[in-house]
Amino acid sequence: MIRSRELLAPLTDASFGDEVSLFDGSTRFGVTDVSIPGNNGLPVEFRRTWDPQNQGLSQQVVGDWTIDAPNISGLFVGTNGWPEQRCTQAAAPPTITLSSPPNYLVLPPSNYFNGYHVEVNGARDSMLLVQTTNAKLPVPAASLGATSPWTTKDSWHFSCLSSLQRGAGEGFVGFAPDGKRYTFDWTVTDSQRPMFKKGVQADFAWIIPRTMIRIYATKVEDRFGNWVRYSWSGDRLMRIYSSDSREITLSYGEDGRLATVSANGRTWYYRYKPYAIPQVDQFYLSEVEQPDGNKWLYDTSNFVRRILYRKGSTSDMRDGDGYLLQNGGYCNFDRVIIGGGGVYTVTQPSGAKAAYTFTPMRHGRQNVRERCIDGRDYSKGGTNLFPLQHDALSITGKAISGPGIQARNYTYSYAGLDPGYEMTSDPTWNSSINATPTPHFKTVTLTDPDGDQHVSVFGRDSNLNEGLLFREETRRGGTVTRAVSYEYVSDAEVGAYPFAGTVGQSMAPHDNRFMSTDNRPVKKTVVSQDGTDFTSLVNAFDSFARPVSVVKFSSAPGEAPAVTSVVAPPAPVSPGAYVLTWAAQTGVDHYVVEQQSADGQWVEVYRGTDTQWAASLSAATTNNFRVKSCSFYGACSVSQTVTVIAKAIDLTPILQLLLD
Repeated sequence: MIRSRELLAPLTDASFGDEVSLFDGSTRFGVTDVSIPGNNGLPVEFRRTWDPQNQGLSQQVVGDWTIDAPNISGLFVGTNGWPEQRCTQAAAPPTITLSSPPNYLVLPPSNYFNGYHVEVNGARDSMLLVQTTNAKLPVPAASLGATSPWTTKDSWHFSCLSSLQRGAGEGFVGFAPDGKRYTFDWTVTDSQRPMFKKGVQADFAWIIPRTMIRIYATKVEDRFGNWVRYSWSGDRLMRIYSSDSREITLSYGEDGRLATVSANGRTWYYRYKPYAIPQVDQFYLSEVEQPDGNKWLYDTSNFVRRILYRKGSTSDMRDGDGYLLQNGGYCNFDRVIIGGGGVYTVTQPSGAKAAYTFTPMRHGRQNVRERCIDGRDYSKGGTNLFPLQHDALSITGKAISGPGIQARNYTYSYAGLDPGYEMTSDPTWNSSINATPTPHFKTVTLTDPDGDQHVSVFGRDSNLNEGLLFREETRRGGTVTRAVSYEYVSDAEVGAYPFAGTVGQSMAPHDNRFMSTDNRPVKKTVVSQDGTDFTSLVNAFDSFARPVSVVKFSSAPGEAPAVTSVVAPPAPVSPGAYVLTWAAQTGVDHYVVEQQSADGQWVEVYRGTDTQWAASLSAATTNNFRVKSCSFYGACSVSQTVTVIAKAIDLTPILQLLLD
């Protein structure tokens, strides 16, 4: 079965495993080498990931790649590590104080910590959040015992384990929104590049170790009792097996790196090479040989997996790591980028090759709160407490080639990267700090092999719209052929909805709230193409901020929703109130009920969104009704005519009473 899955996989430009975040061009690769289908929905698979944004050391178990198994992680400095009451107590790592008179250093979490993260099944990670007390938040069943203060934006909940199978302190039991249960109780630590912080003396610096701590899952269960287990030995994953007898085994060489992965009598081989350009790691994954002899090949001969900065001399203005600082504007002294990235080449088992170009870039934010650590005397090399920008190895090119393949080139460009501060009431000061009115946007343009441009427009205002996608355009020859715009639930509106506006508090300082903590779903989407607007409007959300009622309509002349079906009585009805009902239709903005008058004209008697209307029928009358289902722009379709007959009043009992 494994082989049939390999042979049936389609070959497309997206078949190299790359996942691009267009907001800043950060790219992560994910490849599933082995996947065994089974009798339930729990995956038994071996998957690996590669992330050029990882500026520290990787696990080194798969060279520069990482084994992708469910885990909760955090990056720590010094010898403190992760507090042992990590599940029952919600807290960030402590502030670290170092003293070697006359040198003294205070290192708060904001200088080294980027939050706790949950990574499951190859998805980009979710941030671990401290739950709020908002009554709108979904509450897990009491039987789960999910009493830990932690949650995630996508509604994970947790209970606590008093101990780990490996490591000290508490573990986690995670309850995913789909009903799966994850037991996180195996700790693996990885050394990262140390931090260098200078002291008062010019020739003095602290070298502070950094450690990535991951608590891996050893068991995953579904609601029906099926399970998958992950068996570890030290910091090596040895086996993945399930309740329905699926199994994958791993073996390692004398150097400690992954050598083989085996399943169902078939084996995958992993080989490594030393970097041609000195790297943080020593070896990279150079090939993966499949059981049929075909190979994944990787080439880093023209690639550096980090951003390079210029070192400063004693007389230069330098940061705590000794890097030269340049003046980028008020309270915005930052490092000087001199290189890094380059071309990373991936060759599929089919022989198709993709060369990815990554360029170090500085992505600025706008509307940033001004709080210069050194006051307004930025000759001191001031740094703002709230980050004005971040550096990334952004993808700028992808070139596909290979036997029998016409060369295909993609390019990526970025505009709107300058940083700026939040507006104040002082126009002169605003000019000094590049504070301009919101909103601000970033434009990312992907040009495909045919020359068409695919433009994405993102918000980049801190605490206002950062990271939200507002518009997508397809341009051919400079002309927009298709556009999609998105409108989100606003801060002012969110209180009126049934979901919580903020799910929890992030432990990562200055985190992007729209990405990590806040629910601001899309409420309106408009697709404009060929002169027509196609609108999707969300009428209602559930407590998870998922749409449960959506109306769709267009501006096309004469276009109307589907014809309404009206329920007619099978026999004459009694005079008086009669409720006319009809079936709800998709894409409808409102309904219109019309009644036929004596002269044959149709007269409107109701207009609204309900799917019923109460009529008042006179005795011994025949009444004709019809219902229109109408779009937002007033184009309507009309139902069949429905006849409702009101019975005559039976006077026999009254006459009999009078005669008696």
